[in-house]
Amino acid sequence: LFALGNFVKEMPIFHDLPFLIGKGGEPGSAPYINSTVITHRNVSGICDNVTKMNEFNRIAKSIKDDANMDGVLVSMDIAPASVVCFEYPLLNTEDFTPPLYLNNTGAIGLDLLKDPKQRSWASDTLPSFRPVVAGPRTLVQCPDCPPAVRMAFIAMMPIKMPPEMGYNITADDGTSYSVYGFASAIINWERLLNRSDIFQRFESRGMQFELYKVDHNFNTATNQYEDMTSVLAKSAGADRIGESNFFNVSLPTTNNNWTIGVAYDDGVEAPWFQWALALSIVLSVALSSLLLVILIEKQQRRELLRQIIPVKAIKRLQQKRVVVDKYNIVTLFQSDIIDFTAISAEMTPIRVMQMLNSFYNGVD
Repeated sequence: LFALGNFVKEMPIFHDLPFLIGKGGEPGSAPYINSTVITHRNVSGICDNVTKMNEFNRIAKSIKDDANMDGVLVSMDIAPASVVCFEYPLLNTEDFTPPLYLNNTGAIGLDLLKDPKQRSWASDTLPSFRPVVAGPRTLVQCPDCPPAVRMAFIAMMPIKMPPEMGYNITADDGTSYSVYGFASAIINWERLLNRSDIFQRFESRGMQFELYKVDHNFNTATNQYEDMTSVLAKSAGADRIGESNFFNVSLPTTNNNWTIGVAYDDGVEAPWFQWALALSIVLSVALSSLLLVILIEKQQRRELLRQIIPVKAIKRLQQKRVVVDKYNIVTLFQSDIIDFTAISAEMTPIRVMQMLNSFYNGVD
């Protein structure tokens, strides 16, 4: 998409297309084919220019071949003024097994900012500097035909131009952007999944996964945007695991609306969960008991200090201040308690302190 966009920016042969198509509904612009259902515009005489079409096909084919994504990258296009103008391949038979093929002729003239299915993400793409992804979409050639692509994603990025060149597209919110239009690519999601090893990687780890995304779609009936969740891929055993057992992580995709949920085959419990839980309980009990002993010892120390030291002195000790008080006039009383050693030997320290406290209170 970056390469395609840069080719369009650098090659003057494509520069007049947005001005030839014009803004929808304005005099001299390409008219809407159906005035009631406004999705496609008549771009005859503009997007069927053989010289421009051949040049686009040459560039797009080179990019597609170099991408080495046969069967995955099934289509590329440019949409000047947000209207699809050139598609490559227009009829894609090279990436499909007959009788399937991809006919892109119906996309020519599609106004991405008017079609309800494209409007939201096309508007989101205008200010972006990276591709924005929409889908999954089912691509069907006719009502009775099997789907050409059962799950397709459309990646789109804006082709930004210098303001002085006069290109301008207005988003739904009224903001104008100096944008030529869009470069887009269609990705066959199922083929891409099959080429990856995502299913094998999770299976080898005894895990299940579920990949889903949320789209912000415009509802023409209510004239409001609504969120729609789509499951993109999931492992074979994902359905038998309750949703509460999945650990969900948002993925850093281009427009940040993809989420992957991961769970072990037995739910949230890993093989080591039971013994880890038992070990954590034992450690918790041990730590709690140790904390309780420390708190009891600390409280006993506080009680002992309160019985032998004045409260004011205790506060000073806690504040790491000098405990000693100075008095100008004092009386010293000296005494000896007969058989104190023998008496105190048969008493607890607390009882000794209580006895001495009672005795000296009486003396005072």
